[in-house]
Amino acid sequence: MTEAVQSETAATRRVLFECPKGALLTVEFLNSEPGRPAVVRPASGEAVTLQAQESGSGFRYGDGTRELRSKGREVTWTDASGRPVVCTEQMPTPLGTEPN
Repeated sequence: MTEAVQSETAATRRVLFECPKGALLTVEFLNSEPGRPAVVRPASGEAVTLQAQESGSGFRYGDGTRELRSKGREVTWTDASGRPVVCTEQMPTPLGTEPN
């Protein structure tokens, strides 16, 4: 299997989001069950594990300083600076269609 934008194992689901200026945000959902933590890996800075938070719709993870929220295929990532960045989920690349 070739590397795809989104991959899954029994315990982890990894999703790639594209942010402004081509920056990438990787989120690893540590279990597909509700209430499990997620690891956010921003383009710059260290990875951070966030706990699931109550959300009216979509998902929400946070730790009091940083937050990740979803709405459809978009997420809003707010780091410790408090500045929100909107990123869009990237679709997996179909097998055999990778650029040369």
